[in-house]
Order: sequence, then C-alpha cells, then structure tokens
Amino acid sequence: MTIAGYLAALNGENGENGENGENGENGENGEAGRGLSPYTSGALIRSRDGIVGPWKTPSVHPGEGPIDDAGQMANWSARVQSHIVDFDLGSSLRFKAGGGDGVRILSRLSGGSGNGQIVKIDRPNANVLLEQQLPHVASYADLRPDRASEIISQVGGVVTYFAGIGFLHPERTRYTLEAISAFLRILIPTEMRIKHALACPRPAQFSPQVNPMIQTPGHGTFPSGHATESFLVAHILSVLVKDKEAQTYGADNRVWQDQLMRQAARIATNRVVAGVHFPADSAAGQVAGLCIARYLIAIAEGKDTSFTGWKFSGNAFGDRDFPWRDILETIETGSTNSNTDSFMAPRDSFAIEESAEELKPLKWLWQKAREEWA
Repeated sequence: MTIAGYLAALNGENGENGENGENGENGENGEAGRGLSPYTSGALIRSRDGIVGPWKTPSVHPGEGPIDDAGQMANWSARVQSHIVDFDLGSSLRFKAGGGDGVRILSRLSGGSGNGQIVKIDRPNANVLLEQQLPHVASYADLRPDRASEIISQVGGVVTYFAGIGFLHPERTRYTLEAISAFLRILIPTEMRIKHALACPRPAQFSPQVNPMIQTPGHGTFPSGHATESFLVAHILSVLVKDKEAQTYGADNRVWQDQLMRQAARIATNRVVAGVHFPADSAAGQVAGLCIARYLIAIAEGKDTSFTGWKFSGNAFGDRDFPWRDILETIETGSTNSNTDSFMAPRDSFAIEESAEELKPLKWLWQKAREEWA
C-alpha cells in the first residue's frame, strides 16, 4: 500500500488499497475473504450451517475493561482510531476574529481560561501585496520548468515528500502516519477558517501576466496551506527522530531536521513559483504550521507545560522574500532576531495543564508513534 493510499483510507477516501476501497487488497472489506459479494456471504451461510453444530451457551464472557480505557484503542481499526482522535483534537482549539486585521487560534486547554493564543495572524493589505509581494511572484515564474513535476505532484498532498527522509511506510510507521494524518485533519479546516476570515486575493487577481501554471485554488491566498501543512509535518517528524538523530550524528548535528525543514520550505516556495501564492503567504504559513504543531504535540504529550505562541504581521513583512531559516530560529529559540523582529512577536505564555481524561486516546496514539522511532 502506498503512503498516499494509506492516508486516503484514513481520511475516508477510496484510496489505492484503502480500507474503504471497494477492491482494496488490504482493505477492511476484503479481509479474510469476508467481502461484500453476495456469493461469498451466501457461501459463508451455508458453511456455518454445516460446521457449527447444536448451539451451546458460553459459560464466561470476553471480559470488559474500565470506561474510556486508552488501551482499547489497539482493538479498533485505523479509521475508528482516527475518528476518536479527531474528536480530541477538535475539542482543543478555538477560533477568534477581530482585533484589527487579524485572527487568532486559541487553546481550550490553557489552564482553564480558554484564552491561550497559539498563533495570531494579521493579514497584509492589498497594496502591500501589489507593490511589495507581486514582483517576487513574477520573478519566481522563471523556475517553473525546473519545478513543474514537483509542483504538479504536490497539488494533492505533501506527506510523500517527507517519506524518504524518515523512511515512512504504512507497515513500518503506521502510528506515525496516523498521527500525521490526524494533525493534518484538524489543521486543514483551521487554516481554511483563517483563509476565509482574512480573504486575501490571489496573485492572479492582481495581473493576468501571473498566468499560474496550475489551477488557482478556490479560497484565499493568506496564509499558504501548503506551507502550513508542510512545516507541521516537518516539525512532527523532527520531534520523533530527535533522539535517533542525536545517537546517529551527535547531539549538535541536525541532519534529519535540517533536511525536513528544507523540504517544507521548498514545497512552500513551489507554490510561489507556480503563481498561486506570495512569499508572505509562505512565511505566515510557516509560523502557523510550527505553532500549531508545537501545541498539538504538547497536548499529546499530556504533561504540564508552558506554551508561548507567536504573532505574524503581514503588513510589516513588507517586500521580504521567504526567510524561513530566520523564522525557524525565532520560534525554536523563543527570541526574534534582526531579520524577524519587525514582523514577528511572541504572545503571552500560558499554561497547558496536564491533559484531562478525555485526551487519553490522543496520548495513546502519540506514544505509539514515538515507540516507532525508539
């Protein structure tokens, strides 16, 4: 089964060999020959009649565990696990618009206050996009012949581009892929809610000469969804491989993380090359993706911790290209540098209390993912 097919199955799509695929080789509906065929079902009826004999009432039952036992997660299919974890993740975030030209993603687990700011995104105005960002889009178009294959294949998703860095495989890293898929399923509607609220125009709306090489998506440009998703995936994998990376290369070498982040930056930049995004979109997406990834991992770890979100100012970003290394350093160190202090600022820290009982399934999934990289 391919990674794309496995993720599609987790998301309820008819992916190649997916759990819900009609004829999936590894699909749930094809397991042990118990398919949906009326011929097979009829044969099983006749087979039972011939082998079970007279009914005998069992003297013991299979047993039952305590209510909401996270250990029961191991008994459910991947699709059922995904629904359970989705409920946990969806219960942890809150959206709020207002306060100028920005929106905020807030934590519902912030020490009982429900006001912890994970990330605040202020949009750039249309003049900033026209005068300071659009020239970058025109310049990047020259790279289209070199990046075309990547751009086209990344339209449908980005996880495959990280698979070779960490050796992801549905049978080898099942829980890692499930965790990534779960985080993406809560991230994508979150980013769409932000895009809807900010409603920033796409490059092609400014000039017909942009002439994108792919279909311009039917939603706002800011922030870039591909950037948001790519940096979330890169951060998740960076956390999971951290111990193995230190053992392999030494504590001061970040070979895996550097490559993961470069891949995320390349995917984000490809969207500018394609003509459907501005560099400011990529930068805001990186901030949102890293902040939300850090928050989701914090609640999945289930420990008392302090969390600091970040604010991104689109107008202050100005005519910059995409300083992804500086943004990464700022969020990792918790301190702005001379290249980011004008458009990034930390938010007030808030406490994430040890995750309550209802998050036990999420903790279970994250722990299983960690074990795959031990």
